[in-house]
Amino acid sequence: MKINSTFRILASLALLQAFHATWAQPAKLAQIVLQATPVVTLTVTPTTVSSGSSARFDVSISGVPAAIPTGSISYVLKPASGSAPLTSVVSLFDGAASWTTSPPAGDYTISAVYSGDTNYRAQSASSTGTVTAPPPDFDFSVSTLTIRQGQTWTGIVQVNPINGFAQTVTFACAAPLALGCSFPTTSYSFAQPNASSSTTGIPLTVTAYPGQFTSASLLMLTFLSRSRKWRKLRRWICIALGSVSLFAISGCGTSGNAGWQPITPKGKYQATITGVSGSLIHTKQLTIIVE
Repeated sequence: MKINSTFRILASLALLQAFHATWAQPAKLAQIVLQATPVVTLTVTPTTVSSGSSARFDVSISGVPAAIPTGSISYVLKPASGSAPLTSVVSLFDGAASWTTSPPAGDYTISAVYSGDTNYRAQSASSTGTVTAPPPDFDFSVSTLTIRQGQTWTGIVQVNPINGFAQTVTFACAAPLALGCSFPTTSYSFAQPNASSSTTGIPLTVTAYPGQFTSASLLMLTFLSRSRKWRKLRRWICIALGSVSLFAISGCGTSGNAGWQPITPKGKYQATITGVSGSLIHTKQLTIIVE
């Protein structure tokens, strides 16, 4: 009887000690933090731009005042034409990011993906924009040319269609009276749209007048001046030559170029080349050096 009582007492003490050791340990608590969902705002400025211009994409992340969002913004700009997208990754600064680029011509979609951080979930926003293509146009180029008195120069004025220009261009040349400047064919028509890199040209003719009549007249006067016998006759010849010269300078045609022209003096001249197609008007200065 005594042994059993002692055993029971020892068993109770051991159970009490084990119970005390178990409940004496500090409690372990698990803290679960739920990420908040931020508000992502994407602004496109401006929404419509001309080709070659830039657009700016601003992103702001709104969260709780106690935790400013961190992380980065991944931009993806997808042209509606299907061409390769433009991308960029920008780190947030004070909850905001900005990216500037030049989108290709046409419509596009821009998306901004927020990476998220320990306090905020990943989130995204998207918007659209448009890049307008420039209107069709044309251009032409001229360079300085050098000719001698009595010579006629014929060359090509290069014409450049821009942005699929496919219209007719009419050309004209306005030069000083001492020179002849004209286009044998005054217009050129682009039958089909042309790439901006392709070029073609239209012929141009420039003439420095020889003035043979003046040269012959001077030789005759020189001969007559050597003879005293012909001095009186020389006076009447001069009057006659002067009259003929006035008539010749006036020209036999409406433009004055059909008649005789005096010799073109040596020097530098400026001619104006004009190209007209509808409301499009372009002018260039052509430098002509007569030797």
